[in-house]
Amino acid sequence: MEKNWPSCIEDIASDDCFWDILVFLDSLREETTLEALMEEIPCHKEEVERVVHFLSLFGQAPTLDPRDGDIFITPTTARREKVRLEMNLPEWFALEAQFPYISPGGSQSRAYDILVKKFLKTKMDYPQLDLTPYLEYPREREEIVGGNSLLKQIIHSVEEALRENFALTVFLKNGNHLGIYPHRIVFLEGILSLIGEELAGKTLLSFPLQDVDDLQLSSSKDYAPNFSQLEVDDFILGLRAVSENEERIVLKILNPENANLSPDYHYFGEPYLATGPTGELIWGASVEMSDELFRWLQYLGSSVTILEGSTLKEAFKAFVKENPIPKKVA
Repeated sequence: MEKNWPSCIEDIASDDCFWDILVFLDSLREETTLEALMEEIPCHKEEVERVVHFLSLFGQAPTLDPRDGDIFITPTTARREKVRLEMNLPEWFALEAQFPYISPGGSQSRAYDILVKKFLKTKMDYPQLDLTPYLEYPREREEIVGGNSLLKQIIHSVEEALRENFALTVFLKNGNHLGIYPHRIVFLEGILSLIGEELAGKTLLSFPLQDVDDLQLSSSKDYAPNFSQLEVDDFILGLRAVSENEERIVLKILNPENANLSPDYHYFGEPYLATGPTGELIWGASVEMSDELFRWLQYLGSSVTILEGSTLKEAFKAFVKENPIPKKVA
């Protein structure tokens, strides 16, 4: 049986103005005026009234009060509705794999922008479950390792230890060896490095993976780590502070569903997401300048613009000039 929808919600999927007003009213926490709303969002009074009527269907409508020659908008006093969606691993991985194909006909509607922002925020909250590097960006990972078979094997063993919570015995090329509980692989000063805690001294340390000659996984999981992920992050930030090679970067991303914001082995400090005035995604983080970071920015392509980070922006321009991406041969 065909459902007879109220006229206020016909064709809302492609109505950008509808979604802009809806987001504005949902985030409203104190009284404002219709004039102030229309200054922020180019729209007509009838369009605002349509969204208010739409919200009234769900008991979430603000109040419109004609007063002193203007119309005042008072936020709803009802309890704000929140939808909490839990997913198991197959459901989350299925969403990650299918999300780039959700936008019908490649359209970039405001409704889709809202979904993209929430999706990417969730991915940032669960970086350990990010499929993007494995689904769409194998080339970048291969370029990091190159033809170095020893480094490839070392990374494979460290990642296995990270997955299984194993400690490692690391044999260095200078002849020394030490017991390590690994926490993460990360670029430090452009060099792929291992962050871990020494089993004997129970202190955090880092060293380049290129200095490793061999390593062995522990046969048990008896070691209990002494440092949380937050403490490891602070350790990385401390190392960057010493090198004075960190800068805050802000990007404008026009096609965020196709952007890999969790590239392998990069650490982005204090990341945040916001939506720009025309629906584009604004992404910011503290980053370490290196060729690997520039290569990641280069692969993001022309849909990404650097808004803040003047020193990094100039260095990136110089990198692109010296390292152009080879053109594809037809």
